[in-house]
Amino acid sequence: MLKNILVLQGIQIVTKSQQQSIHGGVSSCISDCRQDFADCREDGAPNCSANLAACRATC
Repeated sequence: MLKNILVLQGIQIVTKSQQQSIHGGVSSCISDCRQDFADCREDGAPNCSANLAACRATC
């Protein structure tokens, strides 16, 4: 779905630091883990669930 959105003209990609400033500061560790999980799933990478569990464990 994201790839279809990026095909639209005039779309600007927002970096994590820009997202954090939009959302009022540094996001929580769990939020970062969830975003990394979503990015992992979009990329079709293996072991996304394991990576999420490991990330949450470090929070």
